Amino acid sequence: MLSMRLSSCKILIVGLILILFILSTAQAEEYGLVWSHKIDRGVSSVSISSDGSYIAAGTSDGKVYLFNKQGELLWSYVTSYVIGYDVYSVSISSDGSYIAAGTSDGKVYLFNKQGELLWSYVTSYVIGYDVYSVSISSDGSYIAAGTYNDVHFFNKQGELLWSYKTGYDVYSVSVSSDGSYIAARGRDIHKKYMIYFFNREGRLLWSYKTGNEICSFSVSSDGSYIAAAEIYDEVHFFNKQGELLWSYKTGNEVFSVSISSDGSYIAAGGRDWDDRVYFFNKEGKLLWSYRTGDPVYSLAMSSDGSYIAGTSDGKVYLFNKQGELLWSYKTSSYVKSVAMSSDGSYIAARNDNKVYMFTSSQIISQMISQVIEEARNTISSEKNKGFNVKEAESLLTKAEKEFKAGNYLKAKELALKAKEKALQIVKQAEPVKIAIEKTRNTISSVRENGYNVKEAESLLSQAEQAFSAGDYARAGELAEEANALVENLVEKAEVVENIINEARSVFSQEKLKGYNVAKAEVLLSQAEQAFKVGNYEEAKSLAENATALALDIDQDGVSNEEDFAPTIKNIYIYAGAPTALLVLAALTKVSLDVRRKRIKERLERERIRREEERRRKEYERIMKEFKLKLKQWKEEGYDVSELEEMLK
Repeated sequence: MLSMRLSSCKILIVGLILILFILSTAQAEEYGLVWSHKIDRGVSSVSISSDGSYIAAGTSDGKVYLFNKQGELLWSYVTSYVIGYDVYSVSISSDGSYIAAGTSDGKVYLFNKQGELLWSYVTSYVIGYDVYSVSISSDGSYIAAGTYNDVHFFNKQGELLWSYKTGYDVYSVSVSSDGSYIAARGRDIHKKYMIYFFNREGRLLWSYKTGNEICSFSVSSDGSYIAAAEIYDEVHFFNKQGELLWSYKTGNEVFSVSISSDGSYIAAGGRDWDDRVYFFNKEGKLLWSYRTGDPVYSLAMSSDGSYIAGTSDGKVYLFNKQGELLWSYKTSSYVKSVAMSSDGSYIAARNDNKVYMFTSSQIISQMISQVIEEARNTISSEKNKGFNVKEAESLLTKAEKEFKAGNYLKAKELALKAKEKALQIVKQAEPVKIAIEKTRNTISSVRENGYNVKEAESLLSQAEQAFSAGDYARAGELAEEANALVENLVEKAEVVENIINEARSVFSQEKLKGYNVAKAEVLLSQAEQAFKVGNYEEAKSLAENATALALDIDQDGVSNEEDFAPTIKNIYIYAGAPTALLVLAALTKVSLDVRRKRIKERLERERIRREEERRRKEYERIMKEFKLKLKQWKEEGYDVSELEEMLK
């Protein structure tokens, strides 16, 4: 009985261990990397909007970047093309509507989220008078900037409301959510390390001198509390009246501090013999500490203090307020700073050359699912238009498999490629589709006019087959070839048709004069047959020969009207006289050459007349279309007076 109880206890203990292991594993996988963006010349600062929708970054090549939470680069702005001018600091409003930036050439910038520069302000034209830090109020109404020796305070219209000269470097500034209070850290005229606290009107409410440099400080949302990290082993906590409520000695350097929205919790991190993150309540009680094994350079906290993100040499950490390590991520180099959304759902971080975005696995799943759905909709839409999107579909299938396997980043990458491929296909296929449709209409129109378009139809059929197979380049080539063939065919056919019509006219005239043009009619009939099957060169030759025969039915080189015996070759009449025969032969050749020349000239004049008529009609068509287009533009509200004047 006892052994059974012991066995049951063992099973229970093993079960509890397994449950704890599963829970800890679930916690370890709770967050993940959504995206990272490489910036070759280095990332100097990062800031995240309250809901995590937007991430701003400043870089060492003088640029400001704005990303959305999916990792799309919405825009970038070059503040300076001079190498060595950095964007030291960026700060984004709560909803991401405004982005402030401070640069090493002494300027403060304000952008809207569309990337428009609203204004810039030069704090100093002296080289080395950098803007080290900027901070923006929650709604973007106020912007504070810390420079070489001043604190500046602006409204969002770019007006300098006030400035305060500290004496030396103002390395950091922080504005309360509503802009009512401004805190700054720097040095006074005696190069003593100071904390300054101002109200919105620029009045210095208090200042506090520390023995050593203040590496970091953080202000609660309403400005009621200020936490400061003094580099050599102390964390300080003040109220807004400037009273030092408590201090805590860590025993070694403190690099970073962060405070919850209402000041209830304070996190600090730095370097000592075991490199720890410290977590206090506002009474100064150390609730817990966690050994990271590497110096903690930056901390960020959710509004209610439920989550704390920290960075060390090559890692990003996430803790809950009970001190449990929920998750960590190893990067390629040490992470210099971290920022967190209000509810702790999103974490932005930077190292030397990358911006990172992290969030919970559940949110990642939702985000990637949305990306896949967008790709699927795009592909489906283009497929319904008749485009071959098999390549894009193949990529999407791979994305869906990776998503099911939990490889979200790979799934996202493939889904974006699938969407991009579909759009590329459309970009390539759309003009080809239009070209094929245009050629089809042209061929149909030409066919209705009685022309033989079989060769062009064959090329068009090949173009349509290539289009269906997704070979859009070949389809485009074949469609152009078919169109060119039709245009050339029409040009030839019109010339030949006119020559045939001219022959008919000549036949009618010669018949009225009583001449027998039966032989010529046989040739013309052959010309018409050749025309019907598309042998336009042969039809042209036969029609010209038929015309020449009708005008000189005995083919002696003398036209019917000028020949005294039009049905008998003159050579036979003069056959009894050899000399006359030789003379007549010579005259006959000359006369025949002259006649043929006249016929050719007459045909050429007719061709020129027809060409001029064709060009006139084409001109009238183009002018009509242009007038209609002008009328359309005018109805749409465009000023077309200058074009109308040109048209007159």
